[in-house]
Amino acid sequence: MRLICVAALMMFADAATANVFKCVSHDGSRITYTDVPCNVPVVARPTPLVSERNKEPVQTLKPNKPIAETPVVPIQTSNGIAALIEKFSNQLSLFWEKISAPRNHSEKMGHPIPPRMPPRSIAPDQDFPKSGSVIDYQKQSGDSAKFTVNSDQNGTENCVVKLDTWVGEQPVIEMFVRARERAETQLVKLGEYRVKIACGKHWYGREQMFGRETRVSVGQSPLRFWREGNTLNGSVLTLTKVIEGNFKTNDSYFNRF
Repeated sequence: MRLICVAALMMFADAATANVFKCVSHDGSRITYTDVPCNVPVVARPTPLVSERNKEPVQTLKPNKPIAETPVVPIQTSNGIAALIEKFSNQLSLFWEKISAPRNHSEKMGHPIPPRMPPRSIAPDQDFPKSGSVIDYQKQSGDSAKFTVNSDQNGTENCVVKLDTWVGEQPVIEMFVRARERAETQLVKLGEYRVKIACGKHWYGREQMFGRETRVSVGQSPLRFWREGNTLNGSVLTLTKVIEGNFKTNDSYFNRF
């Protein structure tokens, strides 16, 4: 039986589409294969026989291609310090270019920027007008009296003394007096005046006077110039601060001068 089964398989091996009928005896002790229906149709079951040549080949999965690894460049350690210095130098150069780049539109457009003006130099004391120099604002005519200003003998500041009309505060006259000196004028018309005193060390001209150091004081009572008989009475003002002084002043602002 074993040899017959082998022969039957070899006989039908070349038939790709043949139908083989498997015939089994009634008692199940014998099995036969034939190309015609079995005598006993109950057990006849056609079995398709597929040769090994007709079998679809098993498609084996192709192995995945290995992913190319990024080549690792070995670090040159023999000259590591020099490379580190060069890298730091490059970064420093980039940083310097960034901070030295044009910072405004004028520089980017190529327009020259005017240089910053140096701070105003401090004028020496001799540029301050001489003691007794005056600026006369008076327009009215009439008798005039003497006006004397004594600077503080221990002081270091120059002063400008201004007389305004007591009513209306219209400017009348200004007189300059240097530190530790005396100034006089005969141009003050008779009347009552409000006294304003501006003092400082460094003179920047009449407009700015003593700059931020300008200190202004204003008299609380009027300063009188009057006639008594045939005598014209003037006033003497001493710029020394004393407790028993008879002419009180209040501190003021520079724009009140």
